[in-house]
Amino acid sequence: MTRADSCLSCRKPVRSPARQAAIRSFLLSNVAARFYPRLFVFFHQIPLCVSCIERLPLLEGSLCQRCGQPAARKPTTLTPAPNPSAQPALPLCHDCIRFAPDDPLSANRSCLRYNQWGKEMIYLFKYRGDQRVADLLAGLLLLAYYRHYSGMSFQLVCCVPLHRHRLQQRGFNQSELLVRRFAHHTKLPVVPLLVRTKDTAKQSKQHSRRARLSGMEDAFCLQHDVLHALPPLLRSASRSCKTASAVPILTRILLIDDIFTTGATVRSCARTIRNHPLLEHAEVCSLTVFR
Repeated sequence: MTRADSCLSCRKPVRSPARQAAIRSFLLSNVAARFYPRLFVFFHQIPLCVSCIERLPLLEGSLCQRCGQPAARKPTTLTPAPNPSAQPALPLCHDCIRFAPDDPLSANRSCLRYNQWGKEMIYLFKYRGDQRVADLLAGLLLLAYYRHYSGMSFQLVCCVPLHRHRLQQRGFNQSELLVRRFAHHTKLPVVPLLVRTKDTAKQSKQHSRRARLSGMEDAFCLQHDVLHALPPLLRSASRSCKTASAVPILTRILLIDDIFTTGATVRSCARTIRNHPLLEHAEVCSLTVFR
């Protein structure tokens, strides 16, 4: 049995008469029917068996409107949804209340709970370079995108960058690989907005919330030449512009990473983006595979 014929997770045979029906049921239970055809083609190519598809630990139920954490306590405060026409106002979790009203992140949505299975998949992806896992995680990002953000119009997508030292060690940025696959299907322009300037310790080695938050302070900067790299469709067509170059107008940006834990990383990225004078009014939403 070849790698393509064995399940990425449990190593059992992938091919089964019930697999097509399992994929169809899984997708139609979680996204609108209009997104089903494109997602079915994607998931049909991912080597997961029926049992593993049915056991994917989806984040379900009532979620914190800001960070997407499953509600575990009685609602304490309400906030307008980032897309009011699609979702009602829902409570903020206690963590997000600490950041309000100065939270630079408008919303985060994730696909799966970060359990032991998720840790194994991330290990295979980051440290074994298994491209089949990249396809799986990109498919899960697409699922979460069409599930939670389908009614929102993003002008570009970017990823959380690695520090150059970490990039040299690993050889690739896992978030960049995911965003390229994601953008190929959504047709959103990919723009490398950020540079990581601080070589922080691995999040898995920082055991306290305070350490993670302080470690991510001033960890990123905006690329100075990024405005020149923006697609022409994002540039202002205003005839009143007196400068030689048009000024990009950005209102909503999607930021992609693999895992949302405390939110320190994506919030640091969002704050860096919104600190730029031309981007201070933009909504920054993040999308991750795991939460």
